Amino acid sequence: MVVHLAAANNDKAHDAAIFEAVNVDLTIQLAARTKAAKVPVFINVSTFHALGASTRHAYGLSKRRAAEAIRKMDGITVVTAYLPLVHASPSFSESDNTGLHGQPVDCWTGSARFLNRIPKNAAVLMFAALSALKPTVHIGRLADWIHAGAKEDLNGRVFLADDQSRNRLYSLSAQIMNWLAVGVAIFFLWWLYVVIWLAVRMTSKGPGVFAQIRVGKDGRLFMCYKFRTMRMGTPDLATHKVDGAQITGLGQILRKTKIDELPQLWNVARGQMSLVGPRPCLPGQTELVELRRKHGILEVRPGITGYAQVNGVTMQDTTKLVEFDLLGIRSRSLVTMISTLIRTLLPNRASL
Repeated sequence: MVVHLAAANNDKAHDAAIFEAVNVDLTIQLAARTKAAKVPVFINVSTFHALGASTRHAYGLSKRRAAEAIRKMDGITVVTAYLPLVHASPSFSESDNTGLHGQPVDCWTGSARFLNRIPKNAAVLMFAALSALKPTVHIGRLADWIHAGAKEDLNGRVFLADDQSRNRLYSLSAQIMNWLAVGVAIFFLWWLYVVIWLAVRMTSKGPGVFAQIRVGKDGRLFMCYKFRTMRMGTPDLATHKVDGAQITGLGQILRKTKIDELPQLWNVARGQMSLVGPRPCLPGQTELVELRRKHGILEVRPGITGYAQVNGVTMQDTTKLVEFDLLGIRSRSLVTMISTLIRTLLPNRASL
């Protein structure tokens, strides 16, 4: 196994030619030489910055081009490991406050080394706040993944990050955002619910709210609510399989403005959903359910909107959806949560 870590990083003022030579050309050359030496596995360490479609910095673009160039190389297993901010710290803990391969870490290193200048308790609290805002990964997690065989998640990729569910500050902040959304809906938007419910009832036959069984956290089934946008008698199928002619005139408007999903705040209030998370699927979508179970996606609550949704990935492409679901979970942070909500309100969002 060869692990490729060399890179021209974005902490230096390199020009585009340097990023291309080091991050692309060198990566391709090393992968080819690894293959020629009959080494079975080539590990390319990359960054979350290379994953965003909106990335314009030469660093992220060059890392993306390198991964794409070696992704389909024949005769060798190539896995690209995508990492957020890397650190080694005394606050890292899987079970017993140890770092790399079980060895205690008594100081901050990597991108978090500036925290050594302040008292330990304050540094731990500050790091929790910083990692709640942006995803991080302990260097020990990368080492343990390599030591365990460097297994991919999907399509020759793996997304490594610290588990945000273990960050109490993140979990509390995300839950407060859920509660705030529910509170706003109850105290300020109740009239809008009434108006839309009446409009749906008056413009087509059937109830104002549509209820459908979906797959939630840990595979538990729950009743998901939306304002009805389809005609009565429409088959109980995933949205992408439903004939567009079955969507009512008002339903087209509700879907375009995303207002049809407002009743799902009731599911958020009941703890069945979050504002942001993988979109819940139907029990009959067995392939998607099993893939999500295999990759741990069912371990988090589904969301009213999600990372895959704002990136235009629908349930029509099961493997790609699961890959984006997984990336959305691994890159969880308050910043990505807020940006996902903002992007959801923008036009041209895919419907899942």
